[in-house]
Amino acid sequence: MDQENVGSICIRRLEKDYSVFEYISKGSLHNHLTDELRGLEWHTRYQTIKGICDGLQYLHKEKDVVHMDLKPHNILMDDLMIPKITDFGVSKHLDGISQAVTGGCHVSLGYCAPEYLHRGQVSFKSDIFSLGVIIIDLVTGRKEDPDTKIVLRRWRYRWNRSATYPPLGYQQVTECIEIAARCVSHDPKKRPYISDIIRQLDELESTNGHVNYANEPTFSLISPYPWELLDIDPLELHFPFEANKQIPCLLQLSNPRDDYIAFYMQTSSGQYVPRRTKQRNCTAPIQEQCHHNISSTEDGTASHAE
Repeated sequence: MDQENVGSICIRRLEKDYSVFEYISKGSLHNHLTDELRGLEWHTRYQTIKGICDGLQYLHKEKDVVHMDLKPHNILMDDLMIPKITDFGVSKHLDGISQAVTGGCHVSLGYCAPEYLHRGQVSFKSDIFSLGVIIIDLVTGRKEDPDTKIVLRRWRYRWNRSATYPPLGYQQVTECIEIAARCVSHDPKKRPYISDIIRQLDELESTNGHVNYANEPTFSLISPYPWELLDIDPLELHFPFEANKQIPCLLQLSNPRDDYIAFYMQTSSGQYVPRRTKQRNCTAPIQEQCHHNISSTEDGTASHAE
């Protein structure tokens, strides 16, 4: 394959097929998937999404090939974090037909289109379903249906902390979530073609490569989360597992504003106990910090500060 985002080359010599694989130094995309608060910056994630789309368009439009096993493990990242689609062991050439039926399905649960999983039906829309799941992976680090406002707030928290605001970042996040939602429709007819997805992404930028700021949404209309009023460190708590032992974890709250902020400590389950004073209702002093101990009373799962 002679396209930047397709990483393997198939050569036919003496009636035998040889696969030549480029050495990819950064490993698979799976190794780089995290939630919004850590890991790859948004620009890298967005360019990865666009690169995967470009590679998929090459396979669909130029080679008439359905990958059939598109997932993060089969997308490798090079030194420049350019994604390359690999592993065509179960791929199918459609020979100009719109869909085919195959037996002996090889599936990757979570990424496999339902019509292929249950009926063995293969089409370009099968890859589109897998692409939608991968986009959700990249935008949120999770596979459940994303709540756009929550995802945007988490990205805004990260951008505020780093003081870096990617051009059109909010709009790109929103657009990617919307595209992914259409891609993972159980009805293949409702999924977009790869050319439609690329066109939608390209519309966010001008034709000469310069970002068009005119469409940047007014994000201030979305009310802030508590962690945007108070700086919370860390935002996610992890407790080591020790049975029948109360394990404390320190949570630091900082008020950078010139006003008092009242807050209430609420935990997601009874096994987490916030402690600072006898009351949970507290006030963050102006331009000061306060500390709380969040204790785990049973197991070692993670707790989100609220």
